[in-house]
Amino acid sequence: MAMGKNYRILEKNKPEQPHSIILEHRSRPETLLFESQAVANLSAQETEAVRKQYVKILDAYGCLGVLQLNAGETTILYLVLVTGCFSVGKIADSEIFRITQTQFVSLQHQQPNEDKISEVRKVLNSGTFYFSWNSSSEKPSTSAQNFDITLSAQRRRKTNETDNRFFWNRMLHIHLLRFAVECEFWLLKAMCGSIEIRTVYAGSRQARAVIISRLSCERAGTRFNVRGCNDEGYVANFVETEQAIYLDNEVTSYLQTRGSVPLFWEQPGVQVGSHKVKLSRGFEATAPAFDRHMTMMKSRYGRQAICNLLGTSLIGSKEGEAMLSNEFQKHHEMSVHKDVPHIVFDYHQECRGNQTNLSKLKDRLEKCCGSFGLFFASSDDVNQEQYGTIRTNCLDCLDRTNCVQTFIGLEVLNEQIKIIGLADKKQTLSRFEEVFRQMWISNGNEVSKIYAGTGAIGSIGAGAGSKIIDGARSAARTIQNNLLDSSKQEAIDILLVGSTLSSELADRARILLPTNMLHAPTPVLREMCRRYNEYVSPAELRVAIGTYNVNGGKHFRSVIYKDLSLIDWLAPKNDAIIDIEHSDSVYDKMADIYAIGFQEIVDLNAGNIVAASSDNAKAWAEELQRVLSKDDEPYALLTSQQLVGVCLYVFVRPQLAKSIRDVATDSVKTGLGGATGNKGAAAIRFVLNGTSFCFVAAHFAAGQSQVIERNADYAEITRKIAFPMGRTLKGHDYVFWCGDFNYRIDMDKDEMKEILKTGDLKPVLENDQLRKQQEAGSVFNDFLEGEINFPPTYKYDLFSEDYDTSEKARAPAWTDRVLWRRRIRQLDADDPNFNPGKLLFYDGQAALAAVKRKKNLQVCGINLSINLKTEDWVKQVEREIELCTTNCVQLCEYIDVSSNSDYNSLGIPLAGGEQTKKKPPARPPALPKSPQVTPKHHPRHTAGVINVNNIIRPQQSQPQPQLPERPCLPPRPKAMEQKSDQISPPSEQTTMEAETYQAPSAIYEEIQDDIKGRGNRKMASSRREEQSLLGHSRSNGTSIVSSRNDSTEPVRLTPAWEAQNLPNDDLNFKGMTMERARLECEPPSDKFKLIFLILVLHGIGTLTPWNMFITAKDYFVNYKLSANYTGQNNTVYIDNFLPYIGFASQIPNVLFNWLNIFVNLGGDLTKRVVWSLVVEIIVFLITVILAMVDSSDWPGTFFWVTIVSVVILNIAGGIFQNTAYGMAAKLPPKYTGAVVLGSNISGPFASVISILSGSIWPSVRKAAIYYFITAMFVILLCFDTYFAMPLNKFYRYHELMSEKKQEKARRAGINIKAHPPYYKIFRQSFMQLFNVFFIFFVTLTVFPTVHSDIKQLGEGKFLGIVPRELFTSITCFFTFNFFAMLGSLATSWVKWPSPRFLIIPVLARVVFIPLFLFCNYHPLSMERVLPVYITNDYVYWTIAIIMSFSSGYLSSLAMMYAPQSQTNPQYQITAGMMAAAMLITGIFTGILFSYIFPSFVKVAVNF
Repeated sequence: MAMGKNYRILEKNKPEQPHSIILEHRSRPETLLFESQAVANLSAQETEAVRKQYVKILDAYGCLGVLQLNAGETTILYLVLVTGCFSVGKIADSEIFRITQTQFVSLQHQQPNEDKISEVRKVLNSGTFYFSWNSSSEKPSTSAQNFDITLSAQRRRKTNETDNRFFWNRMLHIHLLRFAVECEFWLLKAMCGSIEIRTVYAGSRQARAVIISRLSCERAGTRFNVRGCNDEGYVANFVETEQAIYLDNEVTSYLQTRGSVPLFWEQPGVQVGSHKVKLSRGFEATAPAFDRHMTMMKSRYGRQAICNLLGTSLIGSKEGEAMLSNEFQKHHEMSVHKDVPHIVFDYHQECRGNQTNLSKLKDRLEKCCGSFGLFFASSDDVNQEQYGTIRTNCLDCLDRTNCVQTFIGLEVLNEQIKIIGLADKKQTLSRFEEVFRQMWISNGNEVSKIYAGTGAIGSIGAGAGSKIIDGARSAARTIQNNLLDSSKQEAIDILLVGSTLSSELADRARILLPTNMLHAPTPVLREMCRRYNEYVSPAELRVAIGTYNVNGGKHFRSVIYKDLSLIDWLAPKNDAIIDIEHSDSVYDKMADIYAIGFQEIVDLNAGNIVAASSDNAKAWAEELQRVLSKDDEPYALLTSQQLVGVCLYVFVRPQLAKSIRDVATDSVKTGLGGATGNKGAAAIRFVLNGTSFCFVAAHFAAGQSQVIERNADYAEITRKIAFPMGRTLKGHDYVFWCGDFNYRIDMDKDEMKEILKTGDLKPVLENDQLRKQQEAGSVFNDFLEGEINFPPTYKYDLFSEDYDTSEKARAPAWTDRVLWRRRIRQLDADDPNFNPGKLLFYDGQAALAAVKRKKNLQVCGINLSINLKTEDWVKQVEREIELCTTNCVQLCEYIDVSSNSDYNSLGIPLAGGEQTKKKPPARPPALPKSPQVTPKHHPRHTAGVINVNNIIRPQQSQPQPQLPERPCLPPRPKAMEQKSDQISPPSEQTTMEAETYQAPSAIYEEIQDDIKGRGNRKMASSRREEQSLLGHSRSNGTSIVSSRNDSTEPVRLTPAWEAQNLPNDDLNFKGMTMERARLECEPPSDKFKLIFLILVLHGIGTLTPWNMFITAKDYFVNYKLSANYTGQNNTVYIDNFLPYIGFASQIPNVLFNWLNIFVNLGGDLTKRVVWSLVVEIIVFLITVILAMVDSSDWPGTFFWVTIVSVVILNIAGGIFQNTAYGMAAKLPPKYTGAVVLGSNISGPFASVISILSGSIWPSVRKAAIYYFITAMFVILLCFDTYFAMPLNKFYRYHELMSEKKQEKARRAGINIKAHPPYYKIFRQSFMQLFNVFFIFFVTLTVFPTVHSDIKQLGEGKFLGIVPRELFTSITCFFTFNFFAMLGSLATSWVKWPSPRFLIIPVLARVVFIPLFLFCNYHPLSMERVLPVYITNDYVYWTIAIIMSFSSGYLSSLAMMYAPQSQTNPQYQITAGMMAAAMLITGIFTGILFSYIFPSFVKVAVNF
């Protein structure tokens, strides 16, 4: 029996009556009546009595349930019906359908929230929802069991109950459950994911090949909106994939899982092919969630193996991946789940498009997963079970995961075919392999569509990895994820949670009650929340809040603040806070929670406002954690939030971390009307057990009189701060504000200072703007502030106790404040013991607070007196709660071996076979402890201390999960147990042991293989180095002496090595990474000459603007400015075009080249390159537009617009050219030659493009358009390759070497000034700078002004092939550019003469000036009177070739020699920039000098 539209929906045809809907089923006489938000079961007779009042509105295949939406104070209900579906195949007696179309029928007259409904409809209609149908189950007389697609074959043998993890429309069932509707018959159960079913014939037998991917709804969402895990340990994009074969009464299946990295992380901002990753919580705060996830995976799926496919390179585009992967490994290593193998396999690095390399992964998986097995059952007998699963992840758990899971599935397929008895024929095996391969490709596409919106990229399979398809999907994915996923995410939340949970009652219930009770009836929730005191009890908690305007600096690292200690600010020795008499340490009674806000953590300049750096924020986080923590009492960084200069941190004690949930952050910009973040606020909220906290750090508008602006900032922040699930600022139990509020004092500053000297603060406080505005009700209503008994904190002179004595002489004020409030609930309003919090300490230096908290709740067994219409309401509520509770059945019996393992995660036996002692998770190593503060130089910062009451804890104790253990260090191998002052090469015995050792865990197999592979060659290298060091001593006194006569014996470092007084950071190898160490030990080569070619390209780009305009002389002179085009006599413009272009090009070029040396125009190197290239692209775009438009009526305007464009173009070009040479100066000398080579190639390149464009497009206009578009393309390539260079190991190595040279110079005592000694640099490099100048001076004196006006003397074609009209193009422009390029290229092989003698050929080139004048040089519109001495065209051409070649060759040498002339490596970049400036100066001076030559050969012609 085929499935048809068996459901009929009828609507009441009298709109004045209450809106009513009837749902009918063709095989059942009873119906369902929906009216007034109630559901009634109508018998056949009742239905017949009212049937005539209704009309049919549609037919449907099935019903998914009732969706509830909030519309103000009312709830809107929609009946969700399946109106389109198709069958994907049959399993057993059930048919599986994919939903393609749904219809939402409103259960009331109005249909508001149509936008939300349309988005939910899009999600359901996306083709990723499935349901099963059995024709027998619709017959009342039968009890046939439908095939439950939420259960795997193995779980189906253990339970018939639907797995709520994959039951996506369970919330739609709740409304009907409340009215005792038989949901099993009336409603469908939908699963989201992918189901692929194929029929495979094995002889006369028919098998069903099935792949089912089930997406969990526990943490569902879209790619950039849902990442990592939540507090319960559920991860994003968790998919259970089952590969099964059904044959007669036999079934075999194999499960794999995928899921996001189980840490708190996100990808902020717009992502375009990027992998920016941000960890949203600290290590200790993340550990409980990681532990919950791994514990959950073991309980649900048995033994586990982690297959981590993230990138491992800490440099480049995958840096975020590597950081996340390292954090994942660190959490795993420090947890109690070290029995789980963690295989790190960098998919992109290992495979690189070659899928056969996955065999490496296979070998590693077999070692740890070979015993997991697979499931096989025949009839009712279970013959074999699967005892564990492989958990695979990449960044998105999509493309790479698809490939690896496909590979694993196809490998397991052979075992499945064998166990089911079909392996006797190879044809059958190949048939199954091909079918499953195609099914895996389709499965990957469907899973990818759910999370990312497009099909998979680069899947395994024929045709699946098409580059064109992958590129299109990648582009579509970028648009979808960044622009459209927010509405899709909201729709998913509505479908799974319902908008009814966005109310204040729902938020309160979410804090007090377990998540599975949130969908209980509203009266139950309201009563449970009202009577919370019956099942909770208060406990005391200490909270400290501090605020500090750091004025853009990292003061704790400043020499000036070396005597300051942050601990004196964060934990002052005050009797109200620290029990000094009975405690030796300030840490003994420090706060449980620290919230610390900073302002101006970065300089508030334009660059930081656009894209603020996070370096200072990271540095402060490390320092704060170091200061707050001690060895046995660390603090955990919960999270932080930065908005340009405002940064807020929350630290908690590790034992509290497991009780914290629902952490969220937000920020609000208020600068420039909300457009910029130079002013604004950062906020962090969380729930601790049963109390919600919100901390806000703010920076308001500055200025004495800007009170209204500050009030507006407060109002804007209060209004705009919003957290997930509709939470607002005022909806929290406790709200703490701190920051630089900038409220001043309305008094004369001199009078105020006199009063302050007396110590009487009362008259000053009466004029405090904040208190006055608070009393007026404008800001901080219901907020409390401690008594101010300290002098104003604003504004002191640096390192002084004196108020501002600068020219501005700012008046003192209490700008830095801390305020708090506690929400008064209705039940608390009549409580005489209600206390908003007790202030313990409030000072201009420090403040602490104490609050009370509530812990986990126990709600079972509470007696409630609630009257509901439903008689069996208690039973109904229990059913609802069960529907919302995780009911996953354990896949198999699992024995946790982590508790009795004698090995750590590296496979090394623990000391004495004993278990590791429980310790908090490892944190980053602490920095050296700050010295004690001197009373004179306290930094100015403020904090507040409050005692906040009645935070709730349960009356019954609850077992809490323990924090992950910190394992003990493994014992050192005997081979390494040597004296600390000795170093020995590895012995042969040790090497053999390393090669034969096999770790039981494969966690760091990759690193171990690398060590074993290098063992032998490193041993030989070590011995050679040792021999070369014996008996030698360094100039600083460090010597290495042999302890024995044999050179193979260990060597000993004498104490003289320590006498170097190296910095602690160097001694501790601070900042040293494996990548950096590898670069230093194995200097890379310029593979494929990539960096050389990139710098050649940049050289082309430096002179592209100049060459493109001078080579286009014919376009400007003979077309755009000609009389034929304009109809006017434009002799002035035509005659002066080249001179004007020369001046317009070179004057700004010279000016900005020199300015760029002394002033960082545009900011740092990257910004200078970016802005200069962007400007060039814009100007070339304008030039293309001018070529497209008709300018015949305004030739003058066209001429001057062109000249102005050239000016702007060369300003940008000057900055770019100067920067390019400075960049090349870090590299070996030939790379400076590469830039010169490129600049010489630029000319012939422009000539070739000019010739090609003129040949391809006869139209001058069209040729010019494509000619200038080519220039834009070159500039874009320069832009792109600039950002590609740091990804190259060769370039990174030389950057590292440059930094080391500078550091070496510092240690040698060479003075490093804020600005380089320009005169000294110029003097040391003067000879080479002069060479650069004079080479280009001579060259530009004759080229192109003189050179381009030399005419052909001979008859016919030059060289027999060059027409007379192309004589100048070939012998002038092409010749110069081509042979100058060859000259530059020659310096890669020959470098003669040396720097000392280079000036000789440079000066000799002056002879070219008269030689060119003696040729047939005829300036335009002038008559030559000087005789022509060189009358042979070939002699002239030879002179031109020699001049061109020498220009390129000698200029490349001079540019190479200039940076090398500096004795201090730090100044080589400046010397390179000076050489570039001298180059442009030579060009400009040569062009200027060339204008006097026509007077030697010509006289004016009278017209």
